[in-house]
Amino acid sequence: MWRAPVPACQDGIMELDVGSKIKTADDVVKQLNTLLPTTGFGETFQYSNTLVAVGGFAGANVYGKGTDLFTKYENAMSNLVFTPLGMSSTRVKPTADDQARLASPHARGYDGKMTRIPQTLDDFVYPVAPAGSTWSTVDDIAKYMMMELLNGKDANGNVLFSAEQIEKRRTPGVSIGDAANYGLGLFIENNKGVTLIGHGGNLYGFTSDMFFLPNHNTGMVVLTNSGSANEFRTYLKQKLLEVLLGAKPKSNQMLEFGAKRNKALFAARRARVSIKPKATRWLAEYVGRYENADLGPVTIKRSANGYQLITPIWTSDIGSIKEQNGEKLLSLISAPWGPFDDYQFRVQKQPKQLILNDTQVKYVFDVVH
Repeated sequence: MWRAPVPACQDGIMELDVGSKIKTADDVVKQLNTLLPTTGFGETFQYSNTLVAVGGFAGANVYGKGTDLFTKYENAMSNLVFTPLGMSSTRVKPTADDQARLASPHARGYDGKMTRIPQTLDDFVYPVAPAGSTWSTVDDIAKYMMMELLNGKDANGNVLFSAEQIEKRRTPGVSIGDAANYGLGLFIENNKGVTLIGHGGNLYGFTSDMFFLPNHNTGMVVLTNSGSANEFRTYLKQKLLEVLLGAKPKSNQMLEFGAKRNKALFAARRARVSIKPKATRWLAEYVGRYENADLGPVTIKRSANGYQLITPIWTSDIGSIKEQNGEKLLSLISAPWGPFDDYQFRVQKQPKQLILNDTQVKYVFDVVH
């Protein structure tokens, strides 16, 4: 049983992941009143897990079977989608009996090596369940995809969803470049006259994709237990177009280019972030506990191999970055954060603070005396 499909998380990730403030669907809904638009309506594409989640919870709340938003969503998906389609191995959240069947998540760290990571690192997705909390199998997702290809019918011809509603979801909405749009929970892509519809994404330890060609009665389900395996799913999509429609063969070159790019990424990361004792010595001054009102506490402590940053949810080794202007940053280096620059904390001496910059928000952690 694998997690799939899961949209990539691009908003509110810090509150869900670093801190322990947002634990339930109700917390996510309450948080909505703090989110501000950064553009006019329909001006640009910005993926919002929070808005996707709230939309799903709103529908589940109307369905009304359950005592809280998450349970209502679980029941709505089970009763209205999974059970009618015969998706017997699909859950919004796995039960205790499912645990032995779950795929193990993997990700790369600072050294570029693939390593198994704790499943709990991806549990941040449950409060935003409609945006990506589904455990399933290739066979079950294929049943869902067949319903899409049959415009709302199951394999036996039973109408589960009206063709009109199916079509509404595929109506192009906001533009994503010249050849793609976002509909209602689906990406609509025009690949040289070929229409592809679907959705994929990532968690820390999983990558998935589901897309179909409505005019060719064909689709593909991709489930991997590796985070950030986007080159692989892009390769498979291109390979299908080559095999099915005789598209220009370039999938192998795409895969080779992706491998070289990743190798260069990790090399550049290791060149910028140092884990040598001499380079990380300055972190001793910042050992201690810090607090942010939105994200909660983090702690920096010494470890056998250097220094670690600890949250209530996870622990990561940290390295040092020294900018050309002399400014110093600490950077997470353990899997799954090792390859990325998302989690870099700037430091300030007076007053002593750690500063974490999200794409739109600056989080300041004050030292706790």
